[in-house]
Amino acid sequence: MRVSGQGSGAAPRHDGRRQSDRAERFRRARRPGEILSGFVTHWETSELAWVEIDGDPLLARLPGDIPLGRAVRLLIETLYPDITLRRLPDPADETRRLNLRV
Repeated sequence: MRVSGQGSGAAPRHDGRRQSDRAERFRRARRPGEILSGFVTHWETSELAWVEIDGDPLLARLPGDIPLGRAVRLLIETLYPDITLRRLPDPADETRRLNLRV
């Protein structure tokens, strides 16, 4: 999934911050391979959700089956030229699958 906010001419978002400022701040604080935890705060469309990570709202493409307030784990794949994140399985889901196999 790509996180919005890259490039020039970014418009202010719902929190009043410019997208490009938020993306640059995110890039400076993170490294590829890092695993992040966040939660879905609201949906823009059926595929774009605002996810809060460490107090920063980020617009990310996610599957639409994630309820509001649900925690998500994300792996940073790339930071340049685009911020690309991959959703990781929820550890609770993995535990449930393991318990079903026993």
